Amino acid sequence: MGKTVKQKNERGIGTSRGNARGGTKETMVIAGFNRNSAWPADKRYLLEYKLRDDLSEGCIVEIGGDASDHRQVVDGFRRSQNSDGKSDQELAFSSCKKHGVFFAEIVNTQHPANGELGLFAKKKIAQDAWILNYIGEVCENGKENGQSDYTLKLGMSLAIDAENCGNEARFINDFRNTGVSRPNACFREYRDSKGILRIGIFAMQGIRSGEEILVTYGKGFWEQRGLI
Repeated sequence: MGKTVKQKNERGIGTSRGNARGGTKETMVIAGFNRNSAWPADKRYLLEYKLRDDLSEGCIVEIGGDASDHRQVVDGFRRSQNSDGKSDQELAFSSCKKHGVFFAEIVNTQHPANGELGLFAKKKIAQDAWILNYIGEVCENGKENGQSDYTLKLGMSLAIDAENCGNEARFINDFRNTGVSRPNACFREYRDSKGILRIGIFAMQGIRSGEEILVTYGKGFWEQRGLI
């Protein structure tokens, strides 16, 4: 995928430099969590893509796919940012309820993201089910903030960056060193019913209620940090 989603302390993605080495533990680690966790105060919650102002017409066409009027796509994204006065916390909790997930601070000293945030299933999720989309600011690939730890490559020429704004998908952790031998979810690119290019999170197996949703960040993520 090119760049993969990375981690920052407030969102609790996966593994840190101090505990990432040594591969996956085979003993199960059950993640305790604090359900009273709040949306980070310094991050803007997004219901939909935020398109960077310098995005080219060609990139907009790539996002819009088969849409007859790609400017309508842009206008739709902008209208979606009108939250009717709701706070980021209210928007986040409403979206979590809709998608059957919740984010919470991990409270388990054996978990590599202890004290950080993770994404959990609020109800049972079936294998192959779409869980939610990864949302953030969309820019041309290569023009994203090089210091950002929240980027995913989108399509041929785009990137999504959720460092400063995004949705609850930004909290998803890597499976390594959490006590499981493989991820239970994955990132998958697709086009939705309106033809919009998306990166969705899909269940690779059945996920139980209360279970942490885990992906792999990919080999490139760890290579960039000198951990493999």
